[in-house]
Amino acid sequence: MKMLSRIFIALTTMLLGAVSVSTYAARLCKDPETLPAFVGGLLDGMPKYLAKNFKYPKEAWKSGKCGTGAVVDVIITKKGTVSEVRCYDIKHPALEKELIRVMKETRWYPATKRGEPVDVRMTLLLSLRPEFFEGEPIPFGFEYIVKDADKNIGFLKECQTLPVDNELKHVETAVAEAADVFMDIPRYPIAFATFKSALGDGDKAVETMDSCWSRYHWVPNPEYGRLGFMGIKGFVNGYNGRIEIWVALMRAMQHQRNGSERTDSAYRDAIDLIDERIVDTDLREIPSPQEIAYSERRMARMQRDMVNEFVRGNMLSHGTSGWDKITREYSLSEISGALGYWSRKGYINNAQVGQLYQLIQDEFQATKDGKYAKKGVHMKLFGAKAFAIWMHEGNEGLSRFLAQIREGGATKKLLRHMAKLEKNLAGNAALLSDRRAVLECLTTIAPVHGTPEAEVKAFYDRRKAVAKVFPLKWLMKE
Repeated sequence: MKMLSRIFIALTTMLLGAVSVSTYAARLCKDPETLPAFVGGLLDGMPKYLAKNFKYPKEAWKSGKCGTGAVVDVIITKKGTVSEVRCYDIKHPALEKELIRVMKETRWYPATKRGEPVDVRMTLLLSLRPEFFEGEPIPFGFEYIVKDADKNIGFLKECQTLPVDNELKHVETAVAEAADVFMDIPRYPIAFATFKSALGDGDKAVETMDSCWSRYHWVPNPEYGRLGFMGIKGFVNGYNGRIEIWVALMRAMQHQRNGSERTDSAYRDAIDLIDERIVDTDLREIPSPQEIAYSERRMARMQRDMVNEFVRGNMLSHGTSGWDKITREYSLSEISGALGYWSRKGYINNAQVGQLYQLIQDEFQATKDGKYAKKGVHMKLFGAKAFAIWMHEGNEGLSRFLAQIREGGATKKLLRHMAKLEKNLAGNAALLSDRRAVLECLTTIAPVHGTPEAEVKAFYDRRKAVAKVFPLKWLMKE
């Protein structure tokens, strides 16, 4: 993947350069025989140069308006220097200024014509991060923030209690900076929020988690939904559906711990999110090229199947062979994600869209009740929902939820899973009977220095107990 990303950037840059010779100025050569070559090579040299020299401005990144790629026009002179840089669609002046600075310092082997160096204009696509296709979007110039924060978060995990004095201040500074810059990489704002909770600053913890939720919560394109054009699933760089659920739950718990009037709505956000993932099981792990190709073939086949059912005059309804065939072969999200596209293309008419929409809504509710829960991911998602309800409403709320599952036609597999959850909860009742204490251990990073040893032990024992009952490790795993 690493080599693929570099080849993609290099090839795209060379292609853009080949077609971007300017006609703006008479002194620029319009048809060079050879294009300029970056000293050190585009494949490895440009990423290394940017890694060493480019410093992403904090204010630009924190604005949320700028990404990790940029398109720039450069005039490369016959001397191999850059005399002019023009940036395209850069939405922050500080980022534009830094791009101009770093590109003007590059050195090139000039373009030539008839063996003589000439001035040309080229368009370059720059990746402003080490890996274009994978991993978290950490731009060049911010690596030190991440390394320092990760080191200190690891140090805190090894401590039984918070450190004191200067050491405590250093940890707070490192984690706070990472949370401030990378609000959309949840481990940093979550660590900072739980750190501030441990120090008694609940308001800051709530504010941090609200900001994290607003930045990390993925609201898809309203026209195509999560599945995108033609219902084909793509990936979102740095995003993980499990982590999004954990962000929603941590936000709700921080509101609850602080006695916020928005506690109920925060839990509703979390439960609604889990319900959506129960329906589509789309946790948006990064797909392989093979998975993307398979998805494309699958959606083309689904389109044919759906059209064929209507061409044959089969009005779809519950229990018909046509509907059973479609729902057996394809997920509800795949079907609903393609409805708008099919309608615009004229494959199905408005009456058929309305009929399908109602069928899908009925199936959505049945799916939320566990009717189709067969995969392991379904079990974990229902477990996460049970945790949210238990934290918010206690044992009574959980009992109502479990009764709803039993009465809603859930699969035998889900019923067994919920029975095991209930049994494990009863087996850990001594540690988990005080939900306020459970809330404390989940929303604070560690007990404060000087906490009695017995209380420290109970703090960590509760964490282990709640993780035995509910799928918290699965949610938190990055």
